[in-house]
Amino acid sequence: MIEKQMNRKINIQSFISLIFVFMFLFLNVFYLTQIKAITDLSGVLLKKDLGEITSKDLKVTKEEIINQIKEKNPDLKDKNLQIVGEPTETRVTVKSDDYTGQVNVNFTVKEKEVLKVELSTVLKTKELGEIKSKDLKVTKEEIIRQIKEKNPDLKNKNLQIVGEPTETRVTVKSDDYTGQVNVNFTVKEKEVLKVELSTVLKTKDLGEITSKDLKVTKEEIINQIKEKNPDLKDKNLQIVGEPTETRVTVKSDDYTGQVNVNFTVKEKEVLKVELSTVLKTKELGEIKSKDLKVTKEEIIRQIQEKNSDLKNKNLQIVGEPTETRATVKSDDFQGEVEVEFTVKKKSFFSLFTIAIILSIGVASLALLGYYFYEKNNKKID
Repeated sequence: MIEKQMNRKINIQSFISLIFVFMFLFLNVFYLTQIKAITDLSGVLLKKDLGEITSKDLKVTKEEIINQIKEKNPDLKDKNLQIVGEPTETRVTVKSDDYTGQVNVNFTVKEKEVLKVELSTVLKTKELGEIKSKDLKVTKEEIIRQIKEKNPDLKNKNLQIVGEPTETRVTVKSDDYTGQVNVNFTVKEKEVLKVELSTVLKTKDLGEITSKDLKVTKEEIINQIKEKNPDLKDKNLQIVGEPTETRVTVKSDDYTGQVNVNFTVKEKEVLKVELSTVLKTKELGEIKSKDLKVTKEEIIRQIQEKNSDLKNKNLQIVGEPTETRATVKSDDFQGEVEVEFTVKKKSFFSLFTIAIILSIGVASLALLGYYFYEKNNKKID
């Protein structure tokens, strides 16, 4: 009896153990099946060709792509999808925390048609009132600013002026709306509060100004003022009266008052080129001169004739010329140059003198011929 009870107890325990084994196997199979079911995203994201995605300005966003994926694949409607990297114009890679793996999807982008309203329905205040502007010349920017001030709904919108504004009216358009609107305004001169020139022109001792021949010009003084006072670089400065050798008075339309500035003048060093680079023809040839005594002026005239670049330059003969050679210098150039020449005696008779002598000779022969002609006629008679 006891043995039967023991066998029965063993059988029950074995049965219970067997049940647990089957339950363990079942749960493992179920778990593995579920894992397999959710492992691959490609098994759920079946429609990979998403078709057209409408987007503003043809720039598709990640959110728009994800919405299109979920619309084409309803099983993913409540799932967390993420775009991997940046989408190209036609393709993107997708992943999900709920699935393993990644999937490439394709699409095309079509520009979203935005229905624009009439500009006149938003730009309601067309009478802009007074616009303050410098010199009574209103700019397009000032008009647009006034429009936005009077019409706050247009504050962040892109407005454009059509053509050129008149003195009281302008036409406005916008890429965000259809149509155009005329607006009216009046222009009032903007009162500009000018500060004292002395508060900006702080460096009044200008130092040395280098100038040619020690004659400083107004432009050179103004340039030095701006160099020493950079805040005046783009300002209009004027010299009052004529500058002295060391002082000048300055004023400006942009400021009130006048300021005296001091300076010293230093002669500007002019880099002179070598005379030899300009006086290239050093063989002057024949110089005709009275009594074979060539003068400095005749030599200089011959040099300038042979070297036309020196025509209007100041040339000087160094020392006394020899019968065939002279040394030349110039205040406009560096160095000295030797030139060579030959001297030919100038004919005593000029062409004009010869012409007169010939004319007298011809006239004399004519008179002589006439005399003999008349004499012969008398003999015949």
